Amino acid sequence: MALVPTLPRVTALVLVHESVRHLAAAVRALRASDGAEVEVVVIDNGSSAPAREAVREVVAAAGAGVSLLTLPENLGYAGGNAVGIARALAAGASWVLVVNDDVTVSAGAVARLAAGLAADPGAAAAAPTVRHAAAPERIWWAGGTVDRVRGIGTHRTDATDAVGAPRDVGFLNGCAILFRAEALRVLGAFDPSYFMYGEDVEWSLRAARAGWRLLHVPEAVVAHDVPYPEPPPAAWKIRLRDRNRRRMVRSHFRAGERVWFVCWFYPTRLLRWAGYLVRGDGARARAILAGMQER
Repeated sequence: MALVPTLPRVTALVLVHESVRHLAAAVRALRASDGAEVEVVVIDNGSSAPAREAVREVVAAAGAGVSLLTLPENLGYAGGNAVGIARALAAGASWVLVVNDDVTVSAGAVARLAAGLAADPGAAAAAPTVRHAAAPERIWWAGGTVDRVRGIGTHRTDATDAVGAPRDVGFLNGCAILFRAEALRVLGAFDPSYFMYGEDVEWSLRAARAGWRLLHVPEAVVAHDVPYPEPPPAAWKIRLRDRNRRRMVRSHFRAGERVWFVCWFYPTRLLRWAGYLVRGDGARARAILAGMQER
C-alpha cells in the first residue's frame, strides 16, 4: 500500500498507570514512524507520586514532540483516553491514535493506517495487525467479530488474516486504533463508565450503528507485550469484563440477541463461580457474582 504523501499530523495517546517499564520504547517507536508526523501525548492516569515522577523523566528524555498530560485520578483505559481524545480534538487533530504503553509500532504502521482511512471516507477508524512481542510469529489480533451470544469481541489469529488489503471487520481492538477525528466528533470517545475492558467493542458497535465502517489494515503491524499463553484472569478483570459485556448487550443488542446472551451468560457464570468455590478461590468467586450484578 502506498503511504499518504502529505500526511496530516497524527496525535498519539499513550496511557500509563504506575509502571513505566514499556513507556520509553513505545514512545521511541512512535517518534520513529516513517511517512507520518507523530506527536505523542503521554497520559499519566492517576499514578502515585514515585511513578508520576518516573513518567515525567521518560517524557523529558524523549524530547520535542512528546508532551505529558497528568490526570489526578485513575479513570481507567476508557476514561483516561476519553480525556486525551477530547484534548486532541480541541487542539484540532485530524487523526488520533490510541495505543497501549506496552505496544511497539513498526516503522510504517501509523502511515499505513492513515493511508487506509484516507482512501476510505466511510471508515471511522482502523487498527493494525497485532503480534505477540515475545512470539512475533503468533498473531494476537488480525481482525475480529462480535460474538452475539457471548457478548464479546473474538480475535482472528490466522496468518492468512495478516496479509492483503484493508478489510472491514466487526470490531477494533483497543490496544492500537487510529481514529478519524470527524468520526470521534460525531460518535464521541470510549464510554468512560466502562473503565476498562469492552470499551473498544462498545465503541465499534456504536460506530457501526451510525453507519460507519471499521478497517483492519493487515500491512500495519505492531507488537503487543501481552503474556503468551495468557494466564488466568485476575479477579478484578473478571468483574469488569462480565459487568461491561452485560452493559454492552443492554445498549446494543436486539431483544432476541439479549435472550440468547442471558441463556448463555448466567448458566456459564454460575458454573465458573462453583468451580472457583470448589478450588477455594474466594476472590474470583466473588468477582463472578459482582460481574453478574453490577450495573
